[in-house]
Amino acid sequence: MIPAVYSLNENEYTFYAHTKGVTRFRSIDNFISLLWAYTMYDKNLSDFNLISKVLEEYSCCGCLKLNKPYTCLSFVPWHYSGAFFWFNNKKLFSKNWKNIRPVMHGLEGYMATHFASQEAYSIEPSLRDGFEDTYNPEHWVNFYRG
Repeated sequence: MIPAVYSLNENEYTFYAHTKGVTRFRSIDNFISLLWAYTMYDKNLSDFNLISKVLEEYSCCGCLKLNKPYTCLSFVPWHYSGAFFWFNNKKLFSKNWKNIRPVMHGLEGYMATHFASQEAYSIEPSLRDGFEDTYNPEHWVNFYRG
């Protein structure tokens, strides 16, 4: 997908969304994936004016920005949990954008491979509150019950 949106226009932005929960729905764990996806789409797509303003200054933005490595993402110091994010095309494509880790979670760490945490904006930082592990389905159940 990345080469298809190549542009050095500073006013062009791209949204990437990992399609969690669309291949299987057989258990509560899969239902949690749907809740996660719904939340990510809702938070990332609900305010285009905010996104536009943010991406004038920041290189990327997204929900569940975690400023810590995760076990399978130990190659980056931060990441957008779940791989839902926006990026400023010019700011990414002015770098070595073809550099991606050829591992299962490589795209989840893609923004952190190219940008420092200070260049990455966190949409809805309060969404992280109470999450010790955003990958734990139990935390999502509690989030939606609360």
